[in-house]
Amino acid sequence: CNCSTSCPSEPMVHIRIDCLQVLKNLCKTPLTLRFYGFCQRCCGGTGTEDGAGFDRLNPNGVGALHLSPFALSLSKGRVHQIKNFDIAFGPELRRRVRPSGWGFFRSSLAALFIFGTSTASVQAQTVFACEPEWAALTRVLLPEAKVFVATHAGQDPHHIEARPALIAQLRSADMAVCTGADLEAGWLPTLQQRAGNAKVQDGAPGMFYAADNVVLIDPQPGAVGSPFAGDVHAAGNPHLHTDPHRILVVSQALSEQLQKLQPAQKLAIAKRQADFETAWKARITAWERRAAPLRGREVVAQHSGFAYLWRWLGLKQVADLEPQPGMAPTPGHLQRLLTQLRAQPPAIVVVSSYQDPRSARWIVGQLGGKPPLLVLPATVTDPSSPDALGLWFDQLLDELLKTVER
Repeated sequence: CNCSTSCPSEPMVHIRIDCLQVLKNLCKTPLTLRFYGFCQRCCGGTGTEDGAGFDRLNPNGVGALHLSPFALSLSKGRVHQIKNFDIAFGPELRRRVRPSGWGFFRSSLAALFIFGTSTASVQAQTVFACEPEWAALTRVLLPEAKVFVATHAGQDPHHIEARPALIAQLRSADMAVCTGADLEAGWLPTLQQRAGNAKVQDGAPGMFYAADNVVLIDPQPGAVGSPFAGDVHAAGNPHLHTDPHRILVVSQALSEQLQKLQPAQKLAIAKRQADFETAWKARITAWERRAAPLRGREVVAQHSGFAYLWRWLGLKQVADLEPQPGMAPTPGHLQRLLTQLRAQPPAIVVVSSYQDPRSARWIVGQLGGKPPLLVLPATVTDPSSPDALGLWFDQLLDELLKTVER
């Protein structure tokens, strides 16, 4: 381009010259590189050709050329043509040149040439979600993101093994979205340490905790967890995702953080958040109308995983199958519980999808099968679904309302 002026107002795409120098050495032929779609301010948008190769631009073969976003306006549009073969990005530019063999190497050489970019359109955001509900919400706001999910509805999010696969996923992430409030305290710090990714360490812009943005119920200031105390969360109950109102608050905070990390997509993310908020508020109104018959009913559950759901719907949890939070039911505890429940049987007995239902079945059996036993999904079952969160709340309400009809 031989531009004497720069384009400081436009983000640049940087191409490693040393990578091309390596290719030149491998080809052992003169290197010809043709650029299309240069900055209009610098080159009038006409493109240029440097037949002498990169040695003339940098004697050491190391440096960077800058292409403006004008070149990116055609679906990552830029063409590198080297001797008798070319690499073209985007269908628009691909029609401007005739591909000439070496197709096997195109994708590999494309990755070799591109050293980095400051524009969000070149590389999709990679997000590590600790739980499926946050993976689903991330996909609502940033559908083009590559999302890794650490857990699923059949797992207890308190107790996850820090597997090598999860370490590798967190290492490659641009952002991590987790619950916080010590829900992942048993495994996330290990992942963060072993991944060694500065982007997703606590305090970094890429580390997002949902619990930091809402008011939690049942805080226990000063409480310290121990093997005998069970899963104690000093900041409060971390299972906030079972309240759609708090989901909405988290979506607003996550949208703002994504806009900071992806400034080129700020308007698009804000638009998706606004659309989600409008639709979500309407669904909350419809859900609350449907759930009216559930208000005042008493529930026995294992753990406090649905505590926010009970409060939202007006249900009351009168007993817990666990002797301590996170501890498996014991025979002695269940016997004492049975004595209490025989005097006043609950309307429903509930366990979540990752819990062993045998203790709940025993209680129901001892009560003559009168209270129905529900096994509810602890979170969304398919976070890749476009409406995963809405479908999950639909399912929860459907199952709970069936007990009213009995």
